[in-house]
Amino acid sequence: MSAPARPVADLKVALFATCFNDTMWPETPKATVRLLERLGCRVEFPMEQTCCGQMLTNTGYGSKAVPLVRRFVDVFEGYDAVVAPSGSCVGSVREQHPGIVELVGDDRLASRVEHLTPKQRMVKILGAGADQFGGESCPELLVELVRDGEVPEDRLDISARRLLREKFLLGLFDNPYVDADAADTIVGADEFRAAGAEAQRASITVLTNDGVLPFAAGAKLYVEGLDPDAVAPYGQVVETPADADL
Repeated sequence: MSAPARPVADLKVALFATCFNDTMWPETPKATVRLLERLGCRVEFPMEQTCCGQMLTNTGYGSKAVPLVRRFVDVFEGYDAVVAPSGSCVGSVREQHPGIVELVGDDRLASRVEHLTPKQRMVKILGAGADQFGGESCPELLVELVRDGEVPEDRLDISARRLLREKFLLGLFDNPYVDADAADTIVGADEFRAAGAEAQRASITVLTNDGVLPFAAGAKLYVEGLDPDAVAPYGQVVETPADADL
């Protein structure tokens, strides 16, 4: 059997608020702090924290995320636990950060990013009180932990009860079906699309600027994932990176 989980009330916890929560749902990290403090945790908010880097890793620029990975380790190393109200950001830190440092061959950073096996990480997360793993597709690890006696089966029952309770409170068992007529008027509504576009504009952050911005009018611009017509007023859109000034 594994050693008993450390009492939650004894933990020094760092809040990783995440950049998109800070921009779009600031009440969420505030509520997270209230919950952790109610459980008796000593919560700190490291002011030096920045993005986890998944915007870069998810778009194929893993090597560009190395400074963010290093900063994350520098900021959060030394805490008993780091809590973030975002499954995707936690998934990026746990699953993408080790791969990023392996990609660039930084052994020293790799030793700081990951010193636990996947099973040890899972035991640690369950011991902290988590009920659900976000961004995961490896249930076999949990099955092995239960079979090996490292996680008691009744620990899974506790999480199942807590999750089912929330689903009952949300009414998902009473009426689990979507109102198709209402969905047609809600999904893709101009009001919501405009709010989403404004939230994305507000969340854009310049991490580095080597004198490139602001660029001169008429510069040759290469873009991906953007409507060329929307970019055209700012410069001349070209077809290849080799032809571009920016």
